[in-house]
Amino acid sequence: KGQFRREQKRLTEAIKSGGSPKSTWFGYEPLLFLLSVIDARGGSSAYIENKVPESPSLHSETNDNTEVPEEDSAYFLGDETTMPPYDYSTPCDTSRGPRKRSLTEMLSSSYNMKDVRRRFAEKKPMTKLERAVNVLRDLAEIGVEEKEDQYDKYGSYIASQLRELPLRNFISLQAQINNLITTERLSCIENHV
Repeated sequence: KGQFRREQKRLTEAIKSGGSPKSTWFGYEPLLFLLSVIDARGGSSAYIENKVPESPSLHSETNDNTEVPEEDSAYFLGDETTMPPYDYSTPCDTSRGPRKRSLTEMLSSSYNMKDVRRRFAEKKPMTKLERAVNVLRDLAEIGVEEKEDQYDKYGSYIASQLRELPLRNFISLQAQINNLITTERLSCIENHV
């Protein structure tokens, strides 16, 4: 998000000075939805300001017609601090009574992220991008849940020892270890045949 904001600022300054509004950063166009996301680390002002002005000339260069609506994309891409659209011209009013709990508060009070994500997903049909993001999240969680066994720990130990050796010694020892393992595996195959 920070890199995107810096790139947006650079492009805004380039437009003001008459330069080219085209970004050379590969991640700029996929992150254009961030223009609508409110920065949660704002100041203590009574007014919330839209910090990054949206430039129509920047959007004219995107050719992707399968965009996810901006209000949906921030949530499904994992930004837990996003807020619903807000009228930026009026001061914040906290005298209306009890406020709704934010997503961060809900998660910190025994809510499971999978349950929250599932609840929001049930309300709207998912786009291709949202489905892909959910699949990637599930794959990432699968890798985290696996525990190391004795072989993983021993492999890490051997790796740490090999890192301390000079390159020539490392390559020689690596070849010896590979030969020992191959010989042992071949003897196991011959015993079973």
